[in-house]
Amino acid sequence: MLLRLPNGESFATGAIDYTYTPATEREDTPRITIDVAIGNLRTPAFVDTGGVYLICSPRIAWGLNLSPADALQASQLVLRGTTVHGMLYRVPLTLFATQGNAITIDATAFVPDSSIEWSDIPCILGMYLCLERLRFAVDPLNEVFYFGELS
Repeated sequence: MLLRLPNGESFATGAIDYTYTPATEREDTPRITIDVAIGNLRTPAFVDTGGVYLICSPRIAWGLNLSPADALQASQLVLRGTTVHGMLYRVPLTLFATQGNAITIDATAFVPDSSIEWSDIPCILGMYLCLERLRFAVDPLNEVFYFGELS
């Protein structure tokens, strides 16, 4: 059953089961990971409400044919204690639904330059200019990520 606000309006119009496991083999801390599509490329991504942007691997950017000429601007972030340079892009982000309807939002994506080793790190769904563009809730008992449009 999808979530509703006290006035009966839908809070969530879709939901997806998530996995709660470490993001990489080198980590111990579990992360909420869901399947998403960035453009037309399906990929796992983990939720980071303390993070910024949708952080994409250079492999995803290459698959979307993103080029520096398409970038909104150059930027830098501190990831895992390291300053990383990259570019910002506007991309469609789709959250798939196992209940209800999928949703697509425009997200601001940070693509690190290819000098960073990114082979085993999934994409990251940060709060700023990504998750803040939709409603969401987490049910840890049933491992379900609920989402809906902002109204």
